[in-house]
Amino acid sequence: ERWGIDTVKSGSTGSGLVEWDYGVAEPFENIPPAEDTDTHEGPRRELEAMEQLHLFFSTGALVNTCDGPCTGTLD
Repeated sequence: ERWGIDTVKSGSTGSGLVEWDYGVAEPFENIPPAEDTDTHEGPRRELEAMEQLHLFFSTGALVNTCDGPCTGTLD
């Protein structure tokens, strides 16, 4: 459980949060990311994240399309 959000099984429906790990340290301030560490842009380019979004918008299901934890690269 993170920040009061319950963990659910893949395929559940409703609201949810999928975390992506890019190995970038979280800043202590609310500042925009540098271009080479933009973790908000990263999932928009990940095939697994695109599939997650497609499944959510087309079926309402929260599906883990990653092979284990969702990790990505920023290149």
